[in-house]
Amino acid sequence: MRFQLVITGEAEADIADAIRWYDQQAGIGADFIAALDQRLTFIEQQPLAVAEVDHGIRRAVIARFPYNIYFIVNGRFINVLAVWHGGRDARKLSAAG
Repeated sequence: MRFQLVITGEAEADIADAIRWYDQQAGIGADFIAALDQRLTFIEQQPLAVAEVDHGIRRAVIARFPYNIYFIVNGRFINVLAVWHGGRDARKLSAAG
């Protein structure tokens, strides 16, 4: 089955915030984008290989950066809900959904 990746507006805002922070702090926003893109490609190809952490929500860790991608698989769609720093409480994601 071929999956289609859908990034929510909330996740897009999370990504923009992370890129902005990495650009300002270390000038490595482009490195974050590359690592994020690599992980999103894997998720798009093999979403069910990523561990489910809570009621259908899956979490993929971004290599080299302390960020996680939270998503759900809904039929052939992969809905990216958030891209959060690892220190953020993921239970808030479940409560919001």
